[in-house]
Amino acid sequence: MTYNVLFTIASIIRITEKGTLWQNATTAVPHPPDNRNNMPEPIKESPPDLASLNREKARLRLIGILVLAAGLISAGLVYWLGNRAGNARLDQYEEARIRAETRQMQILYGTSGGLTEDLTNALRRPGAQALLIAVVSGMIAAGCFYLGRPFPDNEEANLTEK
Repeated sequence: MTYNVLFTIASIIRITEKGTLWQNATTAVPHPPDNRNNMPEPIKESPPDLASLNREKARLRLIGILVLAAGLISAGLVYWLGNRAGNARLDQYEEARIRAETRQMQILYGTSGGLTEDLTNALRRPGAQALLIAVVSGMIAAGCFYLGRPFPDNEEANLTEK
């Protein structure tokens, strides 16, 4: 910190005809004058090709269809495999174990622990898992459909004129 302060104080600023020159003990870096005429021209982009944009939008719609189909199929499989008929004694034991765990969580962590335990138990059920998979895949597909929507007629005319 002290070195930087001393270095800054020891630096010399000179004004020349071309602008300012920042000099220190090692280098001299010229700063151009504040003249807007020396600024480079902005890069002009070519107008987008309508056919390539339509291909990209069609690809996005196809991706949306595939994501939605894969999500619905996987949600159906999760639900179907999770709800297969199991052993009735095992189901009773599982319910008793969950009740005991929930009670223990409420004793140790209070109401927030009980709510957290209820949420994790709800997410273990195949119906909730299938619903979550379907909703997430639907949201991703909706985003793809939104980004892949076709151009309005007046916007296509504007793109071809440029």
